[in-house]
Amino acid sequence: MDIIHFVESVNFYNRAEENNERVPKRCIRDMQNPIDFYNDKEFFNRFRFSKTTVLQSLMPLVFNDIEAEFNDNSMRGLPIPPLLKLLAVLRYYGTGNFQIVTGDLVGISQPTISRCVKDISRIIASKLPTFVKFPTTLEGKIHNQVLFSNIAGNFKIICSLCFK
Repeated sequence: MDIIHFVESVNFYNRAEENNERVPKRCIRDMQNPIDFYNDKEFFNRFRFSKTTVLQSLMPLVFNDIEAEFNDNSMRGLPIPPLLKLLAVLRYYGTGNFQIVTGDLVGISQPTISRCVKDISRIIASKLPTFVKFPTTLEGKIHNQVLFSNIAGNFKIICSLCFK
């Protein structure tokens, strides 16, 4: 059966070449949804966030910006769904791997991972002033230094970021 299919394919391509017809491009991308594929523990181990956090907090945070900035209605190539872009970038951030390794793990090429990291990082950075507040007054800075010195000793720290 496979030989017959192979011979038919060769004949089709030969006819298309003779008639200067454009041969249809075959693109196969099997991208499973990690939300459905992994259980909660496996998901957290791979992406460093729970499914709930990704779906209810991170996706709404970046989804509208991804759609507005990077939505290409021409459907050229094989567009990557916004959720997969976000998860690929979270895995890249969480593991500290090279982009090519992250791409291999999620089934995306290194240049595409690079573009996703750039796009998502730019969106997240634009949202930082909404979520990260530094003390602006001397009293606020001193208050934070006292709080941090109670935790970690005599350091001159005024702000810290912690993602859980």
